[in-house]
Amino acid sequence: MKILIIAVLFVGLFTKAQQTELTNNTWYLQKMISSNGTETFAPNNSEVSSIIANFGETSMTTSVVNQFGAYTFPGPHTALTNTTIMYDEYAYSTNPCQITENCTFENSYFNVFKDGLFGVPIYYSITNENNYLKLVLNNNNGTKTIYSSQNLMVNDLEKTNFKIYPNPVDDILKIKSKYSKLNIQIYDTQGKLILNKIVENSKNFDIDMRGIIRGIYFMTIKDGKNENILLNYKIIKK
Repeated sequence: MKILIIAVLFVGLFTKAQQTELTNNTWYLQKMISSNGTETFAPNNSEVSSIIANFGETSMTTSVVNQFGAYTFPGPHTALTNTTIMYDEYAYSTNPCQITENCTFENSYFNVFKDGLFGVPIYYSITNENNYLKLVLNNNNGTKTIYSSQNLMVNDLEKTNFKIYPNPVDDILKIKSKYSKLNIQIYDTQGKLILNKIVENSKNFDIDMRGIIRGIYFMTIKDGKNENILLNYKIIKK
């Protein structure tokens, strides 16, 4: 009996740890696997450099070319459990893709979450792959989406081109980069654009966060031509 109790407690702690890992990490999409086993890797081109997803207790957000957000209403179930995520509604922007590959992939990718709406669970598991975490989502139609806690598709040198602090942030977010012209966009968890800032002739600049309410936000930094995504970054406003 003691062994059984210890085993139950261990399983409970493990699944709770999964839930914490899910919400505490930014996830980078690697590929999708259809129900028949066909693998489609996330696009990496001049329009899309990485696809990130973030999960909270009541909502999630992700983006390809467009921003996609899903959330749950107050009621009989929660969006997030130890092994599943469930949503009641979604919303996304409708900016046109410039590259056909991205449009096709985005439609299939967003459907992964649409198929899990209205109380239909998407099951997830997180495993430790030595130097990063691996997240696998299994939706109702048998599609798997594979993520990592590190952007394995981004050159490590690019990550060193930015210094962003403090995070969590109270008033002023400071950004240092090697670039003198950038486009800074900040989105809320519903995919709504709340800040769009053009930076020119400066490698050190501030973002005023004082008028933004507490919560989780997602910042996209694009190059001066607004063509290539240089960095996706999760911000916590305290």
